[in-house]
Amino acid sequence: MKIEILYPEITNIYGDGANIVFLEKMFDDIVLTHINEEPYFVKNDVDFIYMGSHSDEYDNLIVEKLMPHKDRLMQLIENNKIVLFTGTAIELCGNHIEENNKKIETLNLFPKLYFKRDKSKRFSSLFKGKYNDIDIVGNQSQFSFMYGDNEYPFIKADDKCFGMNSESKQEGIHYKNFFATYLLGPFLILNPLFVKELFRLMNCDKKIIFEDQLIKTYKNRVEILNQPDLVYVANEMNKI
Repeated sequence: MKIEILYPEITNIYGDGANIVFLEKMFDDIVLTHINEEPYFVKNDVDFIYMGSHSDEYDNLIVEKLMPHKDRLMQLIENNKIVLFTGTAIELCGNHIEENNKKIETLNLFPKLYFKRDKSKRFSSLFKGKYNDIDIVGNQSQFSFMYGDNEYPFIKADDKCFGMNSESKQEGIHYKNFFATYLLGPFLILNPLFVKELFRLMNCDKKIIFEDQLIKTYKNRVEILNQPDLVYVANEMNKI
């Protein structure tokens, strides 16, 4: 099982680095591709590519490094390889990011989508939703929202949550075995049943590290989030 982590030195903020540690604890064959290196997937086969959150100051740098290999990345996606982008990495998937009346070029993997960023307004919230019949839990903390025609939504947000923006309950992107979500932090650790689904898609029969404890904690979190009086949104905002 070959797993590639893209740019771990700059895509590990908001606790997303815990996803890397989690994968390293379970798999021996992991490639860490640093920002000045050619991605391993360009000339080699991989089973799983992961990229986590980055500061927006690195938008242009990451796009510069990945854009020459966009066609190869899309080829792997079309061939049903697992690709997971968490947190701010999702912002690089659409046509562009709009900020201060400027457009920031992104990878354009999904041309009908774009993002709007307003650094004066941070949206923070607990999150719970559904991917197929799997509860997905996590946290949102972001200055941006996604807009456009999301043909391939990932998660259906619960009523108390925002999805891709304040007008939508559809969160993230799911196309074939490509998954992208604004949920940040230790997304894989928080969602062991989703990890088991990824393993199924990879034909991997490996047991999740600390599986019983993680599932117990996950079920407890779902139960807490289901409490009707629990407030999800930490800061009310004008609609973005």
